[in-house]
Amino acid sequence: MVFPYSSVSSSPSPSFYSYLILLVIIALIAFRRVSRGVNGTQFRKSRVLRGPVMYSILTVIFIFVLSPFNYDIYATILFLPIGLLFGMRFGGSVSFFKRDNIVFYKRNQVILAFWLLSFMARIVLEILYPNIIFAEMIVDALLALTSGLITGEAAHILNKEKIFATENSVQLT
Repeated sequence: MVFPYSSVSSSPSPSFYSYLILLVIIALIAFRRVSRGVNGTQFRKSRVLRGPVMYSILTVIFIFVLSPFNYDIYATILFLPIGLLFGMRFGGSVSFFKRDNIVFYKRNQVILAFWLLSFMARIVLEILYPNIIFAEMIVDALLALTSGLITGEAAHILNKEKIFATENSVQLT
């Protein structure tokens, strides 16, 4: 509703609805990821490898394509091995189990919590501070660190999968 003789409008702007839709999508992604991490996910090698590949591609896009001449590239790249070390350290608590003769695995809760917090932080920083270089640097660093964490955890998942398959005489895909 537009008030006569004024520029005041009682209806929300289109950008409000865009942000609302974006927030709903983000909430659904986060909810799905957390519920699968806590309750377990059906094991598939492609699913385990998809996360690290996607995060690595996103890291490369954000660092080299979107900001090719920024000085934060080298600092951000340092976060990849740091994340990998932490992923190798904390990813060892991944567990496998069978439900209805289907093999599932549960992710590490520390890595899952870090993923969720960094995911929300990246979204907030991108929305609230889209043109501030320091915020972009933090987003790039979080993305690189998370890429390393997820890659380290994936290495543990694939290693433990072999052990679980051998101990339980199971063929996994």
